[in-house]
Amino acid sequence: MNCSKSATEQDEQDESALSTEILSDTVMAHIWRRMIGLYGHKWGSQYGRAINEKKQLSGLARDWQRGLSGITPEQLAVGFSALEKAILLAPEESWPPAWPDFRKLCLSGSIADAPVLDEIVSILVSVSTRHGSLATRYRHPLALAVSRRDGVDMFALRTSKLVDAKRMIKPAYEYCLKTGWADWCEDDLKEPDGNQKSLGHSKPRSKSVGVLAFSAIRAAL
Repeated sequence: MNCSKSATEQDEQDESALSTEILSDTVMAHIWRRMIGLYGHKWGSQYGRAINEKKQLSGLARDWQRGLSGITPEQLAVGFSALEKAILLAPEESWPPAWPDFRKLCLSGSIADAPVLDEIVSILVSVSTRHGSLATRYRHPLALAVSRRDGVDMFALRTSKLVDAKRMIKPAYEYCLKTGWADWCEDDLKEPDGNQKSLGHSKPRSKSVGVLAFSAIRAAL
């Protein structure tokens, strides 16, 4: 199974695993208030008011309500946390998300414990290109996602000075923080010869598994 296919299958599994409960109008109004607090006129000019003149949800708010069906309050908190961090990183470049992008952030798992830029650079400049599974070599799925972004030259990265390596990686790192990243797929856990690498789990169920594994590695160093 290739990773691109597994990502699609994982999206389908995420959808099927969620309840189909529609968020209430009250929750949608709360989401609108949070978004206005984060983006101000950028949100208002793009999406308008949540409640129309008939005291009902607007058409765009209804679209978001349908798009976010099944999302829990805890997952909404994860999504807003990701948006807040992205705004802190690049306030002038941050724009309101479309509902599919916000839904992905809600489902991506908390990024509070994601490796910082220096840690990602440290992983990428020392990653082995020949031995071990991708999960073993990259240690965290965020590092793998960053390495696969357009413009990231792994050879140039490994032969650059640290300050230049950080400059090369920063745009890809910040992009992944804004948009989320895929968890390990089955192929990421396999040795090059196709044998399954034992990492304590046959297949991580969420990104938090990768975060915990990375934290354990850091604690051991």
